[in-house]
Amino acid sequence: LSPDTRFVTELRFTAFDFDDDARDRNEVALLTGVEMSASSKLSGDARIGVTQASFDQNSDNDTTELIAEVGLLYSPRSYSRFDISFNRSFETEDNSIDNIGEAIDDTASIAWTHDWSSRFQTQTTLSLDNSDRDCPNVDDQTVTFGIELNYQVRRWLQFGLNGTQESRSVSDCADTPASLEELDYDRAVIGAHVRATL
Repeated sequence: LSPDTRFVTELRFTAFDFDDDARDRNEVALLTGVEMSASSKLSGDARIGVTQASFDQNSDNDTTELIAEVGLLYSPRSYSRFDISFNRSFETEDNSIDNIGEAIDDTASIAWTHDWSSRFQTQTTLSLDNSDRDCPNVDDQTVTFGIELNYQVRRWLQFGLNGTQESRSVSDCADTPASLEELDYDRAVIGAHVRATL
């Protein structure tokens, strides 16, 4: 499309083989999108497409789902950057009620890293993880906010403080055998770290 941007089309085939055999399947996916080089303020890649899952067991219906893969880096200034990611995928889970556990997982995050000086840096992140499942399985959503403060003592040594606040909610349905409100939670984590680079 341009010296910095390429149009891409991708065809994938994946075979999944699980110990329980119930979730064994083949997937064929077709994606299209763009790839941008790091020569501009915006770089990374973005793809969107469809995947078709064919299960080995005849009792499991084939399914076609929309998928997406986005990983972008936006740097408005040399000392400030935004990492943006989004992923939509088809998954199966072994702890489901109906033994197949088909789920559409959407994960999105944005992280802002800012160098306030040659030694002091902050990183702020916001993420969302959403799993959409058919009854009798349940949906769940997790929202996480985090902040990190880093101080560069030497070129190879860094000290820092970090904190995260995470909130999870579960949405049950009419066919759910029991209330799953006990799976909801709020969690706060505060920590300190040391990073050394050789």
